[in-house]
Amino acid sequence: MTEQLTPRKEQAADLSPLVSIVAPCYNAEKYLEEALKSIFSQDYTNVEVIIVDDGSTDNSYAMLEALQNTYDFQLFTQTNQGVSAALNHGLKYANGKYVSTPDLDDIMLPESVRVRADYLDKHPEVGCVGALVVYMDSEGNNVKTQKLAEIQRLGFDEILSNAIVVGAPVSLYRMDALRAAGFYEPSIKVQDFQMTLKIADQGYQIHVLPISVTRYRRHPNNLSRRYKVLL
Repeated sequence: MTEQLTPRKEQAADLSPLVSIVAPCYNAEKYLEEALKSIFSQDYTNVEVIIVDDGSTDNSYAMLEALQNTYDFQLFTQTNQGVSAALNHGLKYANGKYVSTPDLDDIMLPESVRVRADYLDKHPEVGCVGALVVYMDSEGNNVKTQKLAEIQRLGFDEILSNAIVVGAPVSLYRMDALRAAGFYEPSIKVQDFQMTLKIADQGYQIHVLPISVTRYRRHPNNLSRRYKVLL
């Protein structure tokens, strides 16, 4: 039987677990405004937003400073060290029970945080819940939608043997699971694959929901297209 996902309902923010949205930024000036608008349009209200600029060489940091006049988020910067190090930096300031790690060139759908947080509330054995994406091109045109017939339940052996990656833009992590995994290894550039494995290695289950939660932007700078780095 396919598990039913919770429909939209009015939330009492003070009763909902805090979700920390920790977003790394590197040379994303073209997409920042649209990405931040989507983060702050979530229908889950009990969130804190932390952005770490990873030594951008474009106008990203100045734009983020200006956007703080519109949106309430914490902003940090570091010399360029990679996405794993940027996430570790942001997690030092995170207070949430759950953690979302979107990319700032993607667009979160309004129900993105709520659907996944509700699932973790109901499944304490799950350390990371993922979902699906709608692929779009660099200009924001939808090109493809991921499909899944039912909830996918993954363990360490299956993840490792099939090289399954639960992508960072669609993952919601349990903070306790991130702590148990020792957070990110900065020298490993592929942050989502290492964290999928590390959380599963701690005995947590990894589930993937058959629902789209993010519009994922494909462009030449996607880390997932840099095969030598992935390997």
